Amino acid sequence: MVGVLPTTLEVDGASYEINSDFRACLAVLAAFADTELTNQDKLTVALTVLYGEKNLPQLTNYKEAYDKVMWFLNCGKAFTEKEQDDLTPPLMDWEQDEQLIFSGIAATVGRDVRAEDYCHYWAFISYFLGMGECTFTAVKAIRHKLGKHEKLEKWEQDFYRENRDLVDLRREADWKEELYRRVFGVE
Repeated sequence: MVGVLPTTLEVDGASYEINSDFRACLAVLAAFADTELTNQDKLTVALTVLYGEKNLPQLTNYKEAYDKVMWFLNCGKAFTEKEQDDLTPPLMDWEQDEQLIFSGIAATVGRDVRAEDYCHYWAFISYFLGMGECTFTAVKAIRHKLGKHEKLEKWEQDFYRENRDLVDLRREADWKEELYRRVFGVE
C-alpha cells in the first residue's frame, strides 16, 4: 500500500510487531558490515533487533522471518540475486560517515532526526535519499570516481588532498590499528 510505513511483519501467517526505528535498523546494517561476525551471528542480530527477544521463541520459519527483515531493510522491495551477490566496493560506511550523513539529513529536513524519540526507518531512508548537495554527497561522488578510476575535477582533487580521512573508507582492521596507535602512542 502506497504511503504506509509498516511496523509489523507477517511470518507464517502471524503478525509480529517490529522495531521500525531507524536506529535499530542501522544497528542491523552495522552488524551486516562487521567482518568479525559469522553469517549466523548476523542473522541472530537481525532477528533479535527487529522482532525483539520476546518474539524469537514464536518464530519458527527463520528463513521467511529473515527474508521479511531484508524486505523491510530494502524499503519494501525484495533483494535481487544481483544485489545480494554484488561485490562492488562500497561508497559509504554508516559508522565512519555518521556525522556527514546526519548533517546532510538535518540540512534536508530542517532538524536532527537523532534528537527525535522515534523516526521510522523508511522515512529516514527517504531523508537520506533526498539529501541535496552537501559534504557527504561530495565525498560519495569522489569515492565513486576513485573506484571507477575516473579523473577528479580540480576542486575534487583539492578536496581529496585536504580531506583524505573523510574520503578514504577504512577497513575495520584499520580502525583498530589507528586506535591502538593513538592509545599507546605508537607511530
